[in-house]
Amino acid sequence: MGNARRPARRLPAGGRGMTRSDGTRRSGGGARHASTALVAQGNRDEGSVLAAWLRRCTERVVTAGSGSEALSVARDVVPDWIFVDDALPDMSSHELAHRVRSSTELESAQIVAVVDDPRERVPAGFDGVLRRPLYGEQLDRLLHGGPDGG
Repeated sequence: MGNARRPARRLPAGGRGMTRSDGTRRSGGGARHASTALVAQGNRDEGSVLAAWLRRCTERVVTAGSGSEALSVARDVVPDWIFVDDALPDMSSHELAHRVRSSTELESAQIVAVVDDPRERVPAGFDGVLRRPLYGEQLDRLLHGGPDGG
């Protein structure tokens, strides 16, 4: 845990599977899907927009409307990426990130904060930041160019 940065993982164009930083491919194994993204978003409309963009470049997108729902869904699908709204109705984004990092089955997920402040840096416990308003180009840079989004 702590503030140590994990190696950047990049999603391939078209969602054709995922290569880990150690060169192995992530696939198979029950509910685990290659290039799975979880959107934990308190605002249903914004969550739908982000999920639609993610469907262009991941094999599977699942959504949750609260932090507790996100934890439950994450344990079921073991996503590669978790996009966390900074205004979830039941817990802070930092608490959700901490709970994800505390779970051994979820510790390899890349967690991205979705924030309002355009000057926001990557918060502790997160691997990247996505700034509102959400634009497809920003998401493409994040997914294909590393956790800081370029």
